[in-house]
Amino acid sequence: MSSGYVVFCTDEGNYHYGWFWHEADVLLTALGQDVAEDKITAVDARRVWEPYRELWTDLYDAQEWEENEFPANEELDYLPGSVRFWHEAAELDIPGVGFSDDISPASGEIFEVHGASPDLLPKN
Repeated sequence: MSSGYVVFCTDEGNYHYGWFWHEADVLLTALGQDVAEDKITAVDARRVWEPYRELWTDLYDAQEWEENEFPANEELDYLPGSVRFWHEAAELDIPGVGFSDDISPASGEIFEVHGASPDLLPKN
């Protein structure tokens, strides 16, 4: 994956950040919503998402795009760019950055950044 991508953090709690989304996955879910609402065709959505095809070649290559099929957001239980980012960040061995170990195994992988100074957290 090329460097220089954007990652969004959508959950801020007490001294932690969580639910980091890679730009490819944010775009994928937005395109899925637009296809579902008939704002864009699946063929056009596929063209827009093409720069990220290396993240999920099975999805990109296997869909019946001509039939206006696109993965519904409810079907996306795997977000390839985000998962890759979580693992790459965890491998850096930065204290407080990694997978949460205080949840049930049924919850799946939860990547968080802990121990941030209260001064660094966004103000409401």
